[in-house]
Amino acid sequence: MVYAYITIISAAVLSLIYMSIEARMVEVKDVWFTKNRSGLKILHLSDIHIPKL
Repeated sequence: MVYAYITIISAAVLSLIYMSIEARMVEVKDVWFTKNRSGLKILHLSDIHIPKL
């Protein structure tokens, strides 16, 4: 059971590292939140631009 927790935590850490690298490569002009009928917040991104490397 301990190995399952270690695997899940390792996957989560690797995902966060990957997302932080990806976030540096994308430019977003506008960001805003709305709420749906059940009260969940929805993130909206506008004018997403991926610069050439």
